[in-house]
Amino acid sequence: MANYTNFYETVKEAMMRLRSTIVLYDGEPYQVLVITDHKKDGIFRIYLAPIQDERQEFPEHQQYHPESVDIGPYMDKWMEDHPNSKIIRKQMNSPLFNKFRPFPLGMCNVPGEGVFYIERQPNRKTEQGIISSMLDETLITTAPPMGKLSKSRYVGGAVSCYGSAFRACVMAEHPTAEECLVNLLDPEIVNTAAAFHRHFALARGPLNMLFLAYKTDIVGILPRNDFSQVRIGKDFRHTREVIEELKLFQSII
Repeated sequence: MANYTNFYETVKEAMMRLRSTIVLYDGEPYQVLVITDHKKDGIFRIYLAPIQDERQEFPEHQQYHPESVDIGPYMDKWMEDHPNSKIIRKQMNSPLFNKFRPFPLGMCNVPGEGVFYIERQPNRKTEQGIISSMLDETLITTAPPMGKLSKSRYVGGAVSCYGSAFRACVMAEHPTAEECLVNLLDPEIVNTAAAFHRHFALARGPLNMLFLAYKTDIVGILPRNDFSQVRIGKDFRHTREVIEELKLFQSII
């Protein structure tokens, strides 16, 4: 790609690739609301909303066509009138966007639904930021077969790109392995899995036995239901090195 000031050649292209998607700014995920060129200084302005479940004030920017000359002044005035809003305005050429490169996903703890391993679908999309239809969601479970869910079972998919669970996934904000272990051993806890790492989760199986998941696979069992030992399945011996890097288990067999 040519080295344009705003990464994209035109504001129309920037809108096509980024508007209503999730991008990273300074390492945190935001939803792109509006992109404008109304300052006429050669630098596009991009308006971003944080990813969160809590209600937040939103401008009524959808009353304008995305290419309207009025949308930029409207957004600026709205932000002046709502100083406590968490919506931010940034210059498109900021290095903190990291040229809108893809960012890591992984294990996602979704309250009331379970643990999903989230990956981008390999097929190319028009959008450069993340949208829900880009995501492959694999449910972490010991119940066969463990595989990709049909998104038709969920309204908008099992994981919302605009909620705090997705934000925690992007930021790799997971409970500790010890917390996951304690909760899964508690018979009062209904969760059958809990992620403690971007690529690892614990899953409760038959007879309340605990298993280790790596990405989309159940790769081992905790025979004593603690971290003294993990037994890796013969088909997953290649995961030994990444499991060792956790420095979690006393013994890996």
